[in-house]
Amino acid sequence: MDLTGKVANYEEAELLSTKIKQEVKGKAQLTCSVGIATNKSVAKIASDFGKPDGLTIVLPEKVQEFLTQLPVNKISGIGKKTTEVLRGMGVNSIGDLATSPPSKLTDVFGKYGTRIWQIANGIDEEEVITTYSIKSISSETTFDEDVADKERLLEAFRSLIDDVHARVSSQNMLFRTVGIKVRLEDFTTFTRSRTHVRHTNEKMVMEEFVKDLFGEFEGSPKKIRLVGVRVSNLRAADAAQKSILRYADRET
Repeated sequence: MDLTGKVANYEEAELLSTKIKQEVKGKAQLTCSVGIATNKSVAKIASDFGKPDGLTIVLPEKVQEFLTQLPVNKISGIGKKTTEVLRGMGVNSIGDLATSPPSKLTDVFGKYGTRIWQIANGIDEEEVITTYSIKSISSETTFDEDVADKERLLEAFRSLIDDVHARVSSQNMLFRTVGIKVRLEDFTTFTRSRTHVRHTNEKMVMEEFVKDLFGEFEGSPKKIRLVGVRVSNLRAADAAQKSILRYADRET
């Protein structure tokens, strides 16, 4: 939540957060943990404290002190593999990350290196978005170990297609564009996409497009650490539209 203009200070933010926690407990019989800070990244990290029923406030002048001793994987998006790479660079804590040369991080992680360096320094200018229309539906998986085996990669894609298609169907959506994401063992990341002639909800279209798009990477000498599937160019569909399109796609 963005409380800008809704509360005057951190004391009022604490009172509001306490009220929210009480209402959640009363109406849903669930506890929740809240973090309050100057931006959403620090607030998200703070919300991890005192679970399952915590309330952590990080004042502006305490941000760096709060972050510095925490392990790097407290930053959202830094998982096991990224943690291992950072450890190999001598970066174990968020404080280590904050004092690392940004150019060193971008050499390894690209733009993502700049992003995690900023978060480590308490910088996050991304807005809190509370209402939005669905522009895409995606799913991805990071392997425990980098993979070279083609069949294992195709199996991962099939599982992702099943997941994305189920979500498209459950939300009564049609798509035109299918994309894939491939991250190599050196963290180089590629995205590719292809657009269908019409909006559809057919899984076979996703399967065909993903297979064709992945063909570019099948001969890569580098192993693959992550794959993803994404559909976009979405629109809602009524029952009649879906029936007509299902028939049309079978015919073609």
